[in-house]
Formats: sequence, C-alpha cells, structure tokens
Amino acid sequence: MAYEETFFDREGFLERLGGSEEMAQILLEDFLREMIPWMEELQIAVREQSWEKARDGAHKIKGSAGNMGALGIQRIARAMEGAAERRDAQELQRLMLSLVNELERLRIYIGILGW
Repeated sequence: MAYEETFFDREGFLERLGGSEEMAQILLEDFLREMIPWMEELQIAVREQSWEKARDGAHKIKGSAGNMGALGIQRIARAMEGAAERRDAQELQRLMLSLVNELERLRIYIGILGW
C-alpha cells in the first residue's frame, strides 16, 4: 500500500463521491471546520480525564474521518477510544498530540492538492 493510501485514501474518497473533486473539496472543508470544536472538546476531556467524553469524542472523530478517507486520523481516534476505555491518561495525551499533528498534515496535503 502506498504511503498516501495509509494517510489519506484520496482514490476511495473520490470514488464514493462519483469522482467529483468539487464535492470532495466542499466535504473536506466542512470536515476541517467541524474538527475545530471537536478537537477542543476532546482536549478538555483528555485534560480533565473525563473518560466517557474522551471516548465519545474520539468515536465521533473516528467515524467522520473514516467517511472522509482520513485514515491516519481514523487510526489515531480508534486508539484514543481504547485508551479512554482503559483510562490510560498518558496514552490519551500522547495520542492527542498525534491527532493534532495528523490533522495539520491533512490540512497541508489538501492545500497541496489545491482543494
């Protein structure tokens, strides 16, 4: 599997949209905009060790990222769900940093695509 496919499944995402790059751009812009409050809520839950809120927030991000083809974000959010269920504060904090970095990487990649 190519690097891009492990990070962002552009081909699969476009296929689900019937090849429409315009629709892909609109949906990804919406996704990135929605991620701002979701990330803030998740950061608060992680900081306060609110396990249920952290798990639920990670679950929401995981599902949305999967729909967008953002496989890296989806994988991290899945791991965060597990860490919240295990009440592993250190792992949640580490994964939160990874999630922030992965989201920024997606923003940069989308910019490179011109979307």
